[in-house]
Amino acid sequence: MRNAGKDVTMSKKDLFIILVKVFGLFLLFQSVSFIFPNILTFTLLSISGIISVTLQILAFYLLIIKAEKIVAFLKLDQGFEDKGVSFKNFSPIVVLYYGTFLVGGYMVVSNFSKILVAFFHWYTREVNSYDSLVYWNIYTTTDVVEFVLGIVIIGNYRKIAQLIDRRSQSE
Repeated sequence: MRNAGKDVTMSKKDLFIILVKVFGLFLLFQSVSFIFPNILTFTLLSISGIISVTLQILAFYLLIIKAEKIVAFLKLDQGFEDKGVSFKNFSPIVVLYYGTFLVGGYMVVSNFSKILVAFFHWYTREVNSYDSLVYWNIYTTTDVVEFVLGIVIIGNYRKIAQLIDRRSQSE
């Protein structure tokens, strides 16, 4: 870690910008649970599907790319007595690292139990040779996709956080 043993002072504005970006990242990956089943069932071709996907893309753009303008518009950095937040061994990129890791971890943990239940139901129906209903459906496929996406996010949390940080520094 570059800042080992040092106190890093981050402005309130920088802290809120990072929090807005992490929230945008969370919403981006949670939109997979809406978009993926709709693509497979072709309901995105409806007007409401197109509007919904457009709003999700707009929310991602605003929360990740234009986070500074959101903080300035909502005046989140004003009204505090002290101007900065002091962290020991933290920098803004480390906060993005942890936020990205937590988003991926949430996706893994929240979908793991759903996948286990689906496999349990599938296995009991196979053993008992029930032919009535198949438990595996499009939502179980979405859970598997989100679980794998969460594992990919955890494995690449540094690269994802650096990509988000690089985009904000280029503007």
